[in-house]
Amino acid sequence: MKVKSWLQIIKKNQAWLSKKTGWHPGTVSKIVNGKVMPEPETMEVIWKLSGGLVTPNDYYTFMQPKPEPEINPQNKDYRYD
Repeated sequence: MKVKSWLQIIKKNQAWLSKKTGWHPGTVSKIVNGKVMPEPETMEVIWKLSGGLVTPNDYYTFMQPKPEPEINPQNKDYRYD
């Protein structure tokens, strides 16, 4: 779960997270909005605060793999279309 979703579920805002952790509001904003990758220690604090709902894996966004291009046997140089 993303930090932003967790805050919405518990009906808290970034100011609350900033006050609870002692982190600068700008830092909290960057974390919540996915603008920075938090340090492992920061991830651990949020993991504990969220009761394990926000995990370190939640900070990563995995891209969908591109489909394999079809190779046309008639095309000797196997260009991708």
